[in-house]
Amino acid sequence: MKQPDLQMHFKLKFSPEGADMLDVRYNVIQWVHRSTRGWSYGSSVVDPRTGEIIKGHVSLGSLRVRQDFLIAEGLLRPYNKNKSNNLMEKMSIERLRQLSAHEVGQH
Repeated sequence: MKQPDLQMHFKLKFSPEGADMLDVRYNVIQWVHRSTRGWSYGSSVVDPRTGEIIKGHVSLGSLRVRQDFLIAEGLLRPYNKNKSNNLMEKMSIERLRQLSAHEVGQH
């Protein structure tokens, strides 16, 4: 039996003018600006017949990338003292991608 292709593909688009974030037709990643630490969270609408996720809504704090960058820097800087921040930046962005998928139930 052939295994299904479970590769995840994401496409980022801005919402249409007047779109409602609660509308089931739109998956939403919402940036929330905070001056202090806040939790990321997600929810989803699932088809009870199939288990398919038909809508995801993720709220991420705007400081998330900075926090993850500082974690990466703490882990990697001792071993990369003279190197650029590219690896730390890449790690921060990949963490944001993973967190977004996790919050809608994909990981």
